[in-house]
Amino acid sequence: MRAYKLSVSNEMGFEMDAQYFKSLSKAKKQFKQLLNAKLKDEDIATDEEDMFWTYSSKKDLDIYHSKEVRKEICIPFWHSYHTDCGTEHDVTREFIRLENIEIN
Repeated sequence: MRAYKLSVSNEMGFEMDAQYFKSLSKAKKQFKQLLNAKLKDEDIATDEEDMFWTYSSKKDLDIYHSKEVRKEICIPFWHSYHTDCGTEHDVTREFIRLENIEIN
């Protein structure tokens, strides 16, 4: 049986959230809702040159991922942290991924 996994991971590859669906249309709808919610975040790095990295074509997926990944998008966010030298600012990235999974 085929199912679909929608996950959010950080730039180090650690999964922060995962949802599973039997229906591809429900998974795609949730992907879109999750993406729209992330795009409304006040810490989104809108001035980055490469704001979004999306892989949705078969050619790109073969290069970057297994054939099971249906779609992935990378969104940069500003992250601030305090050090002895003051406040540092950096850009971190979150990945939203929709992939096929096989359930036996």
